[in-house]
Amino acid sequence: MNMTKNIPPVKAESENHHIKIEDDFGNTNVNGLQWKGAISVNNQAYFAKLDDLNPTINGEWEKRYDVQYSSVSEAIASALIKNIKTKDNFDSVEYQFSTFDLKGHKTSGTISKNYLKENESERVLAIGRKIDPHTLITTDEYAEQIMDVSTQERFDHFIKYFTDHNVPYEHAKQFLIKQAAFDILTGNVDRLGNPSNFIIAYDNKNETGRLVNFDYGRSLQMNWTDTTEEKYDLEWLEDDLDDFSNELTSNNDSIISSLSKKDSIQFLKDNGFEPFQIDMKSLKEDLDKLNQTIQNANVPFKKFASSKIESFKKSLESEYSKEFYKEYNPQKQTSINFSIEIEDDKDSSPKPVFNKVVETELIQFDEPKSKTNQLEMEF
Repeated sequence: MNMTKNIPPVKAESENHHIKIEDDFGNTNVNGLQWKGAISVNNQAYFAKLDDLNPTINGEWEKRYDVQYSSVSEAIASALIKNIKTKDNFDSVEYQFSTFDLKGHKTSGTISKNYLKENESERVLAIGRKIDPHTLITTDEYAEQIMDVSTQERFDHFIKYFTDHNVPYEHAKQFLIKQAAFDILTGNVDRLGNPSNFIIAYDNKNETGRLVNFDYGRSLQMNWTDTTEEKYDLEWLEDDLDDFSNELTSNNDSIISSLSKKDSIQFLKDNGFEPFQIDMKSLKEDLDKLNQTIQNANVPFKKFASSKIESFKKSLESEYSKEFYKEYNPQKQTSINFSIEIEDDKDSSPKPVFNKVVETELIQFDEPKSKTNQLEMEF
């Protein structure tokens, strides 16, 4: 959950994806295992999630890099979100990878902007066995009405819970369908089994709600440990890409995860899903930038990050993945040449040249060479 409106932000300095915090950081009451808190950088509020365990939790992370360094998956999934051009009814949080210095303690994590707008508060589908003003149902009801039913019943129940809290029906339906497709595309294994990962941004003034997609830390799972990081040679990666890419998306915990691949596609289509339009060129550039940021940072998971990023690129080439998106192609620049007959006036002095730039358009009027002026336009 994101509780930035209830957490006083601490001031922080940021430079080249590195954040330095001198004040006491974090709010241990925020839901989840990670150490989280609000920060303020240049008067802009952010929500920070560290790759550190919440100090109130006894124990330590499971010795898997997917668990220890979930910031990598969140940043990759966010690059995908950024480059989806069809995001109607699919508001999503974007997480930026960062390193942190907390009074000398060095760690990694992500930052994100507060997704709550003015007059909005957060309502969670379910957290515990009691209902309060910020939850819709109990976890017991969630188990009975969401987990232990068919896919169609589950889908219908989700929509009912959301529309009961003034989320428009069509918005709820389209959001759920798009989120399911996104979770499949990113192999997110922490959705259906975690009712706190369904939230409404509720406008208390207008009494309306909208759904928000967030928390991708358990996406793109890859079996990687300290031993793997130490011994793996990135020269092997090209040969391993097929296996790694299949591993990333072999499982998911979407709301339709009980269906086969074929039935999942059909269910989405039957409910109006249209493949995402993704700017693949920009996505790959953003993933390369992310990888470079991590390689330049003082972190212990550089091989892991490179392998996961390249494997995700490869996974998007599979025929199954391509069921969920189409490549977005910006309109290519075209040239149109045409002539306009203009009668010369009696003054035969040279006419001035005018250049006007409108976004990518160049309109040029050349001085007349005869009775016909050439007007060339590029769009």
